[in-house]
Amino acid sequence: MMFAVFVSCASPDDQVPAPKAPMSEPSETETSAAEVGHSAFAEPERLCLALEDEGLPPALSPTWKRFEGDTKYSCVADDLEVTPGGYNYVGDVPNVIEYYAESDTADRVDLFSLTASIFNEQQAGPVVSRFQELTQTLFERLNLPMPDGLSAAIDRGQSDTFNMEYGTVALTRESYNMGHGLVVRVDRAE
Repeated sequence: MMFAVFVSCASPDDQVPAPKAPMSEPSETETSAAEVGHSAFAEPERLCLALEDEGLPPALSPTWKRFEGDTKYSCVADDLEVTPGGYNYVGDVPNVIEYYAESDTADRVDLFSLTASIFNEQQAGPVVSRFQELTQTLFERLNLPMPDGLSAAIDRGQSDTFNMEYGTVALTRESYNMGHGLVVRVDRAE
């Protein structure tokens, strides 16, 4: 059994500093971008459902869960098929958009990503356009400022990274054996 004993070394004549005045509560209109951003990450269910009515409904119920044997909580949406594929020749596969979020804890999201998988390069235009729309919609619905330059980077299909108050936003272009992917990934600030 352990006991802790705290002993004060101050003499009775030492002056103790007066307590600081309590900080005033911020008004509802004085919320910083970092606080707004962190609030989006603090609502996993809301974040998982952010694009449900845009054709990206959760693939599983409950939407935010940890699978047996997995160390992370996550949610994943059903793929949104933007251009169809008939599988009649090489490259004749659907171009899809995917949405995913994960975390080490149940009460917040650490990262989320939106991916455009472009397998049929001849039909890349509609996929990039829809990906652009969904990216803007996602940031708006989560009340996160979208980085200046992200839309242009998507249009160019070039990787770029943006440091925001709420976290890091990265656009990456991934090369596939057939086609490429564009991924917008947002990592929560610590």
